[in-house]
Amino acid sequence: MSLVHRITRSLPRRCRLFLRRKRLQAFVARERAHGRNILLFHMAQAGQSAYILPILEQLQKQEAVSVFLVADDTVEIRDDRLGGQMGLAKPRVLRWSEEAALGAVDAFVSPTQWVTHAPNAKVRVCIFHGLPTKGITFLPELMQHFNTLFLLGPLQHNLYEDFAAQHPDIARQNTTFNVGYSKSDKLLSGGFSRQEVLAKLGLDPTRPVVLYAPAWDEGAALDMYGESVVERLLEVDANLIVKLHYMRYESKDGPCGANWFERLKRFEANPRFRHVGNQPLDPYLAASDVMVNDVSSASFEFMMLDKPVVFIDCPQFFKATLGHSMYVRGGEDVLHDIRANAGRSAGLVVPGPAQLPEAVRRSLSQPQEFSAQRQAVRKQLLYNPGKAAVVATETLLKLVGASVP
Repeated sequence: MSLVHRITRSLPRRCRLFLRRKRLQAFVARERAHGRNILLFHMAQAGQSAYILPILEQLQKQEAVSVFLVADDTVEIRDDRLGGQMGLAKPRVLRWSEEAALGAVDAFVSPTQWVTHAPNAKVRVCIFHGLPTKGITFLPELMQHFNTLFLLGPLQHNLYEDFAAQHPDIARQNTTFNVGYSKSDKLLSGGFSRQEVLAKLGLDPTRPVVLYAPAWDEGAALDMYGESVVERLLEVDANLIVKLHYMRYESKDGPCGANWFERLKRFEANPRFRHVGNQPLDPYLAASDVMVNDVSSASFEFMMLDKPVVFIDCPQFFKATLGHSMYVRGGEDVLHDIRANAGRSAGLVVPGPAQLPEAVRRSLSQPQEFSAQRQAVRKQLLYNPGKAAVVATETLLKLVGASVP
């Protein structure tokens, strides 16, 4: 550690923040002097890195822009580990307390609608972090923070049209672009090897693979059935990968309890079981043969690969949880609306964990059973499959007036 760094660390926090802001201002001034546009990306949870990283990788090829990242307090940014993962040097990774030092930025880009305020940005873009389920994609109090929406596909576009009809004043301030889902680009381009993923996990590649990827919400499978789903799935002679929603690892709030590493530890002695924790989902989508789901949008991502999904029925979610104000909708009608039911019309639906082994074995032996229904769902899901990050980057550059090579 340099002498300057040691002296700086010994200063009161207010002084350190003041010096940090001054350095940021000077850094931004140099970037502006070189004619670069300033883009600020936002990450509310560590698990959201997968949604912005493909776009950052494209932007790093562009000389006309300078990229910064602002992280919420829940995201670990010490020791520059986050910056290294995102391909950004340390001065470019900020907290919200430092964001004002950037001044007016050309574009603010967030993968989540849940932002605390609208930064000082000419273009404020939401790129979203999941295909539409549960009916909570568009909420008026959240959409007012943005003026640009990068829509994922026709299904989400249809949901937005409903929102726009109900909230025309907010919709008028937003411009929409049919961009797609950059998170899935590598998956849909065949960028993951099943053999490599299973080898890294130490799983027998000759066995089929079941992926359990439930939602985090109250009334969904984790809340209703806990570890009993894992118990039942291990009755099938297959490898089992458990990948929970990142909120179950990063938040102590909400349903189901926080420490799922402890709750699932008792299964670790089984050589067919792997709990992969807070890792990107896509490699496990590529490596798996059947998904077990409830109301998570991960089911749509699996259907994009034309693979079978088994749904655990969660009546409490549809009857009670969807009645909460944040979910906008409620009632039995959502069971039949693909925008809120995670596509359960394109897979087997079982009433509870007890029926899972039989349903999974059936899906493994008859993987084409619901293929026609999955194909119909796939047509509604994504714009620009496999190329969304390129489209997002080109659109961003045009929006900020940067030259596109």
